[in-house]
Amino acid sequence: MDASLGQVRCPLLIGRDDLLELADRRLDDVLAGRGQFLLVAGVAGIGKTRYLDAVVQKAEERGFANAWGYLAPQDRDVPAASILDMARTMLRMPRLDGLGRDLLALRDATIDAEQVRRRQLVMDVVDRFLAELSGPTLLGFEDLQWADDLSLEIIAELARRSRDRQVLLCGGYRTDEAPPGTSLRDWRSRWITQRIAEEIRLTSLSQADTALVTTLILDTGLPAPREVAEAVYERTDGIPLHIEELLGALGADARANGLAIREATVPDTIEDAVLARLSHRSPEAQAVAKAGAIIGRCFNTEVLAGIMDLPQDAIDAPLQELIDDFILEPPGLRDVYDFRHQLLRDAIYRSVPVGERRRLHARAGEFGAQLEGASEIHSSLHYERAGMRRRAFESALAGARGAARLSAHREAFALYQRAVDNMPDDIDPFARGVIFSAYSAEAGSIEENAIAEDAANAAATAFREAGEPVQAIAILSVAVPSCWRRQGRPVSERLAFAEALLRELDAVGDPDSTAAITVRVDLIVWIAIIKTDGGELAEATRWMDRARELGQRLGDPEIQMVIDWKQGVIDVIAGEIAVGMDRVGEAAHGAERAGYEETGVSAFRDAATLAA
Repeated sequence: MDASLGQVRCPLLIGRDDLLELADRRLDDVLAGRGQFLLVAGVAGIGKTRYLDAVVQKAEERGFANAWGYLAPQDRDVPAASILDMARTMLRMPRLDGLGRDLLALRDATIDAEQVRRRQLVMDVVDRFLAELSGPTLLGFEDLQWADDLSLEIIAELARRSRDRQVLLCGGYRTDEAPPGTSLRDWRSRWITQRIAEEIRLTSLSQADTALVTTLILDTGLPAPREVAEAVYERTDGIPLHIEELLGALGADARANGLAIREATVPDTIEDAVLARLSHRSPEAQAVAKAGAIIGRCFNTEVLAGIMDLPQDAIDAPLQELIDDFILEPPGLRDVYDFRHQLLRDAIYRSVPVGERRRLHARAGEFGAQLEGASEIHSSLHYERAGMRRRAFESALAGARGAARLSAHREAFALYQRAVDNMPDDIDPFARGVIFSAYSAEAGSIEENAIAEDAANAAATAFREAGEPVQAIAILSVAVPSCWRRQGRPVSERLAFAEALLRELDAVGDPDSTAAITVRVDLIVWIAIIKTDGGELAEATRWMDRARELGQRLGDPEIQMVIDWKQGVIDVIAGEIAVGMDRVGEAAHGAERAGYEETGVSAFRDAATLAA
């Protein structure tokens, strides 16, 4: 075991001939003006990236331009992360650099806008793609299991609207990280069912293909001995990356001996194999690999040297050593380094002692801001893992507010959760109430109802401590009735809660203030909804009329749209279907025109449900 195998990557793509023929057919379809969307799925290490690389090679031979968006686990809370990564890659490509600049500018302009419209952003991004792409083009999105909802929405809309274009979309994802109920799983099912996307499932290699891979890696000029090939198959189940890592971890004598491979104690798992192979590298290369794993995403030498507190030229040789040993990929178009596979990064990361890990995370939080595409979201994760709670809180809060402006609810929820988990004890009560209110709203948006209710109660407690009882009632009046309705709590309980809040509101503050009237309208609308759920439609209309009268005093057109929409629902349930549908539809279209996206989307959803 003293000497490690030099070549640990199979030089050919084995066992995928039928899928390569499928790729040829789809590329021909695209050249004929019939856009295609290929999803490549499989477990970690099964060879998705190798297959997609082969598709790219075939596309380039046909004259396709291509651009890719890559993701790391840290990107899952970054709105539009996959699209932004692709845009940054395009900046280095003369044929696509204008589109890259447009996409980055569009995202920034949307965030800075007074009124953010998520759906409009999606449509604008797709419009830019379709307007700028000329000639056959392949757009690829790797590791979609870590994609945010906004990226998935843009990719799906691009696939839907490029069916008559010379555009091939490719996406890869891990099936073992896309269980039922996740955003990706639901997204995938929808587009495959509608025949917008076509899925390719990569399976393990056969015993014969495993033997061929083993032969090519050993590179002795002779077929791998049968007992060696059988042993490799037994230890790896035919998963290509496992085959490479197993053979890469064994010494020259062991790799030619089937019994030695079966009995080898080093590479019992792929993690063991990776660490065994790394142990043969120089101490400097091992240190570089560990620091790179802490960064968690692609990196440049400047940032890596800063994290390690070394001059840049001191890490050049260790980086090349890791590239030669197929642990790192060589720097490409964007001049950044990355691990050959996320499994390698994960294995090396877990090998870093806890104290050293915290120190490196603290440095990564500081120097990682210099990385292309870095954000508060990435920094917050590093600071949290370093135990630097205040800095983790501040950066997570900034990221959460940015995600919320884009209606990226799942991402905003995760970031508010990190902010709350790291919130310092000295935050004043009012500010704490504002944060918990926002956390409750984002939790409710993704139907994390128990968390939404708990956060609303925490916000109310903080507001009361700050001497702001109306604010406390406001958050409770919005969050709790909604959560209780989704949970199916009895009408009597919900009505008693809303009426109690209404009485409390009457007893505090100035009843004629704008804040108090706004909260009162919200509560009255909720009482009308609860009456509707209880079948008391005449009573529901009476309460809704009262809400409309109060709402007119506020002069807020969105409140009037909400009241009209909810009254339309009552009308339909009461049997006035045409009248009610018209009312809901007018409210939805009015909200769309005025830019009230949340109200418009919800009203359109109700219209569709009622129509069905």
